[in-house]
Amino acid sequence: MRGPIPSDPRTRFYRSIELSVDGCWNWKLSKGKRGYAQFWMAGAIRIASRASWELHYGEIPGELFVCHHCDNPACVNPEHLFLGTPSDNIRDCVRKGRQRQVRKQFCPSGHPYSDENTYLASSGSRHCRECIKKRNSEWRKYYGRYAPRNKTNSVRRIANCQGQQEGVEGTHEVVG
Repeated sequence: MRGPIPSDPRTRFYRSIELSVDGCWNWKLSKGKRGYAQFWMAGAIRIASRASWELHYGEIPGELFVCHHCDNPACVNPEHLFLGTPSDNIRDCVRKGRQRQVRKQFCPSGHPYSDENTYLASSGSRHCRECIKKRNSEWRKYYGRYAPRNKTNSVRRIANCQGQQEGVEGTHEVVG
């Protein structure tokens, strides 16, 4: 028999971990479909890495993610966790080669993803420079040098036909 379940979240948390040789605190209990540990705290099921952060460091500000330095979704060691934005999380994923798209060696058109031919956007996504050049060239052939003007943005003020009088506004007309 296992005995009564302690009501203190910290006690329950420490009973649910298993130490590994790499320093990870692996979660022994419930895990979600993607391997992330789950923990009942404050009346709801929480991701255990978030619960670990809150138990050790306090509240998580804003909409920040709790990310893993160790890339082990079952790890709840607070020393292996860091806070980051969704963009930080994606950049970390790309940098470590865990993102599915990073493992691809060629763009959909067959150009290689080499250092010279790859543009890395601030969001962490990769773009093929050859495809960008081709797309821009086709765009310029179709539209010419400048983008087509949006008629709703081409507003011109037409002066009152009797001249501007103080305090009298002119009328506005959409010009094509």
